[in-house]
Amino acid sequence: QTHQSQGHPTSNGNSGGGGGGGVLLVGLSQLSAESNRITSLAPLRGLTCLLELYLGNNRVSELAQVDHLRHLARLIILDLAGNPLCLAAGYRLFSIFRLKRLKVLDGSGVSAEEVAAAKDMFAGRLTLEVVEAAALEAHGEAHANSQIPPVASVVSLELASLKLRDASVLATAGLNRLVELNLDHNSMTSFSTLLGLPCLLVLRLNHNRVAACRDPKDERNALLSLGSQAAAAAAAAAPSSATAAGERFQQPKGAAREPSGGGESATAPLPTSPLEVLLLGFNRVSALEALELERFPRLRVLHLQHNHLASMHGLKHCRQLRELVLNKNRIRGVDLDAAAGLSLLHELHLQENGLRSLQNFSSLTSLQSLHLGHNRVNDLVDLGGLSELTQLVNVALNNNPVARRQLYRSTLLCQLPGLRWIDSKEATWEERERAELVMNKSDRPNFFQDPRGQQGGYNMQGYAQLGYGQHLQQGSYAQLTYGQHGYLVPPPGNLAVGGNGGGGGYMHMGGGHGGAHGGAHTQQHVYQHTLQPGILPRRPREPTPRGPYRRGSMQGRNGRGV
Repeated sequence: QTHQSQGHPTSNGNSGGGGGGGVLLVGLSQLSAESNRITSLAPLRGLTCLLELYLGNNRVSELAQVDHLRHLARLIILDLAGNPLCLAAGYRLFSIFRLKRLKVLDGSGVSAEEVAAAKDMFAGRLTLEVVEAAALEAHGEAHANSQIPPVASVVSLELASLKLRDASVLATAGLNRLVELNLDHNSMTSFSTLLGLPCLLVLRLNHNRVAACRDPKDERNALLSLGSQAAAAAAAAAPSSATAAGERFQQPKGAAREPSGGGESATAPLPTSPLEVLLLGFNRVSALEALELERFPRLRVLHLQHNHLASMHGLKHCRQLRELVLNKNRIRGVDLDAAAGLSLLHELHLQENGLRSLQNFSSLTSLQSLHLGHNRVNDLVDLGGLSELTQLVNVALNNNPVARRQLYRSTLLCQLPGLRWIDSKEATWEERERAELVMNKSDRPNFFQDPRGQQGGYNMQGYAQLGYGQHLQQGSYAQLTYGQHGYLVPPPGNLAVGGNGGGGGYMHMGGGHGGAHGGAHTQQHVYQHTLQPGILPRRPREPTPRGPYRRGSMQGRNGRGV
């Protein structure tokens, strides 16, 4: 039933590693090597025609050795009973999952329920072979012949879009120099098993299913991925027979399971991590407390856009945070205690959250860029909540109702002198000067304090100038009131109008219903200002040239003051 190949010797000799010059039997269909000292299954990878394999009572101790048999596409019967690896947690289900066509394992038939349980437990599990291949690809062909293993020297690892649900093997793969890890577009639900990487600074987990830092199954998954003698010793208290071990893992999905022996309990605190950048966009995080951010004292960048967050509680320990992205969540306001520890924050994104108020931003004293577009901020008064952010350079409130207000940009420019960009549009010096002219209260009369129907409702006492040049004598306005017919009537002798330079010879306009009299002028150019009902004098475009001023008087008409 067997035939010898072309005579190519195997690299390991016999399967026990005894040093013989064995040959590769490619046509072998049945092999029995029970009660020997076999420790490795790697030399059997070339027996592609093997149907039955009996290796009971040997010394195979690592669960990962089963991976060497996955190339045996025809293998239907496997017996490894009596080997140390049978004591490892999940041995039976793991073997069933890796060997797709297996019908009998250790003398017991493989049921459909076991196949489903194995798929549910191990589908999406990262293996060491995939890690080594990714590390070798990261190094390139120049490092292919190096004496140093690629996993020991890799700095950046790309594992995106692999449908991974468990990457706990990375904690024991020897990635001691790994700085950046990309796990975007997978099916990860937690990341606590990755915090043991000693040099990891950047972790990308966008577009996954992460809801919390750790999951109750993390300790079990870590134990299953070890596949070592330590794992077997940890599970020694479990039922020793393979059948009992298989029964223990045939529980329904919702059933509660005891934590693995010797492992860290689900409530034990995690060690701190040197992580500085954590990207968790497009996940299922509903509470920041579940991320246990106090475990990352050096965290500087945190992205949590498009999650299910309703508040910012849980950030008070992130005192080194510089950039925070919370777009497309459900945050309606910023709580004072939530932002208390973010004194070093430079950039904050809160777009598309339904934000209605800008209160409690005052503690973000180092904030330089604020993005609040597509929210529900409505009134100009709400912009006062940003007045204490003296370091703010860029602000975006586009697609908010307040952005459609007439004095929106002017209000921001007056409240925030250092502001340079509003809604991605640069604020020019000309716009800033216009804003100061319009918004500065010391240069604006208060015309809108009293209702129109009251006598003396328009108080202009102490007003200096309207911006026409200095043709109004400072402090000369006392009071303008409404006459009986609704016209602005100055009291007698209280309104003094000077020439363009404030020269001598002022015209005094008498009030009341009778009329007015004029005085001598020494200026050749006179500005004419007409007081109309309810309308302020407008700034003249150009001085109107006149000839020599002639003395005269102005008479009132119909008893109305002019």
